[in-house]
Amino acid sequence: MLRRAYIIVLIVLMLLGSGILLTAGVSSAPAEIRVVRVAGVINPVLADFISVELASANASNARAFLIELDTPGGLDTSMRIIIQKILASRIPVIVYVYPSGGRAASAGALITLASDFAAMAPGTNIGAAHPVAIGPGSSGGSGQDDTML
Repeated sequence: MLRRAYIIVLIVLMLLGSGILLTAGVSSAPAEIRVVRVAGVINPVLADFISVELASANASNARAFLIELDTPGGLDTSMRIIIQKILASRIPVIVYVYPSGGRAASAGALITLASDFAAMAPGTNIGAAHPVAIGPGSSGGSGQDDTML
């Protein structure tokens, strides 16, 4: 009798360990990963697009939000909006620098750094430069062009 109890307990533990009892009768569709393709300059239109898509992904409880990024950079204000939305997201945000030959330069590099996960396709690059501020009160440049060594 004691041996039979041990066998039953062993079988139950094996089933629990394999997840069979935990998922019995539970049907759930796999959560989606929302993917957006970003190619070109970071600007207000793009910031709005990413904001809307990320909000929609959060509202639908998507598993993650993937940004396929290929940008030479862009505006500081637009970059900051995108970064704020990424940091406020309840779901993980992944930035994938893609396709091969693509880049995440300037503002794109900082957006990539703000993500939860960053990945790069072979042959892509990320890096140096700085976001540009244009408009009233900004020079659009760093002032370095005015100085010669």
